[in-house]
Amino acid sequence: VADRVAVAIEHARLEGEARELANVVRRIGEGVVVADAQDRVIFANRAFLEMVGVGAERLLGRSWTEFLSPAQDVDALMAQMRSPAYHGEVLLITAAGDPRPVLVTLSTTEGRDGPQRIGVFRDISREHELRFRVIREQKFRTLGSLAAGVAHNINNRLTPVLGWTEMLLERLAADEVIARPELEHALKVINQGASDSVET
Repeated sequence: VADRVAVAIEHARLEGEARELANVVRRIGEGVVVADAQDRVIFANRAFLEMVGVGAERLLGRSWTEFLSPAQDVDALMAQMRSPAYHGEVLLITAAGDPRPVLVTLSTTEGRDGPQRIGVFRDISREHELRFRVIREQKFRTLGSLAAGVAHNINNRLTPVLGWTEMLLERLAADEVIARPELEHALKVINQGASDSVET
């Protein structure tokens, strides 16, 4: 009797721990999927259902890989994910057709009815958005520096053009005679500055 009571107590304890663990998995912020060897969903927690935008009744028995975006090489990705353990970034498509980048960790374990795949999915949309924002800001900064450099070069090339042009116009307005060598030099400087500006 004592042995049976001890077994019953141990069984109750293990059942209690299993229930607690199941509750944690259901409430955790990461998407969790348990699938059979053909990737058909046996269990999916609320976070994964929200991630792909479907209800549990529509997902159970379906392959979670149906949500892989065709924008990536799905065949090559599936071959990689067939290994006993996989960790990498994939692009899912929600039921509404929105892309959802996720970091997925897959592992194979032995279940009651054969091998099972356990997947943990972390939505990294926010990280992608921040990364793209940083890249975009860096591009704008680079373009700004480039534009400032070009403007500086053009300004340097046009300064003698404007200087010589203004001087010649002032002297002509004052009816001054401009010697031919001086005029030739001014025109060469003006021509060179304009050519350099066109090149820039």
